[in-house]
Amino acid sequence: MTSQLERLFQNPENVLMEKDAYDITNVVPADEGNYTVNRLDTYNVYLLKKDVSSSGETAKQGYYRLSDEGTKYVLCTESGQVLDDSNGIKKDLFENEILYPGDEFKEVTELIAKKSFVPSGSESQQHVDFTFDPEELAGKNYVITQDLYFDKLQDAGTVFDDETADVYAVLYSDGTLSFQKRKDTYPSKTVVEVYLFNESTHFPTIDSVLWKNNALNVKSVEFRDKIRPVSTARWFNGFENATSINLKNLDTSRDTNMNKMFSYCKGLTKLDVSGLDTSQVTDMDSMFAVCINLTNIPVSNFNTSK
Repeated sequence: MTSQLERLFQNPENVLMEKDAYDITNVVPADEGNYTVNRLDTYNVYLLKKDVSSSGETAKQGYYRLSDEGTKYVLCTESGQVLDDSNGIKKDLFENEILYPGDEFKEVTELIAKKSFVPSGSESQQHVDFTFDPEELAGKNYVITQDLYFDKLQDAGTVFDDETADVYAVLYSDGTLSFQKRKDTYPSKTVVEVYLFNESTHFPTIDSVLWKNNALNVKSVEFRDKIRPVSTARWFNGFENATSINLKNLDTSRDTNMNKMFSYCKGLTKLDVSGLDTSQVTDMDSMFAVCINLTNIPVSNFNTSK
């Protein structure tokens, strides 16, 4: 079985007659084809070498990609930025009639395998996904490795107690500061800044906090993914204009330092910290200092034994 399927056509008419014989999104066009393709992470960008007319419609020479709604191909830049979304060529027409890959072309597909197995312990199941090209690996010795996760013992995507993961703090123009492990951002919002750090990162001073210079621009805080930092000291210090800090998905079970965590959050009138695990915290100095509008802070469940 091969992951590279080659189909040879003697003339363009054969290509049109066998529209369903291949998936154009996987095609590597021949030199004589009427387009080239640039495969980006989220879509393909096709460069049409010349004007092409078919079924009463004309696609002008230029770059095209599939529209966000997935119904038509629209003109765009080389990097995929849409230039005109009001007009376009219907998806089926563009893929099956406008694009001509040439008399000889290659269709490349990936073989994706998934293996599931149950390790010791009746309440957990491990999964591993991997992708490989059998043709590349033929005749070679190889080992496939992949991070494993437990889908019942803990959420998929989290790490074990002795591991840490990278975190993105994404600031949007509406003032939202979003902490996340995923790499995608909200498509409807404008990104102002992205800060990359690790769950093992300590910010020993206020000036060392990556987003300090934008502190006054933050209006709300959220955690899109489960974050397990070893320190949250000074994280929200100086967020004077923030009116909401949602701590859901912030796991502080291994957090040892909450020094000045919320200090100078003058705009907050309420803050739910009841879900914070403080069992490992050794420093809570000035944690709520100058939070002048917080009149009731639910800290009765705080473990201060450290």
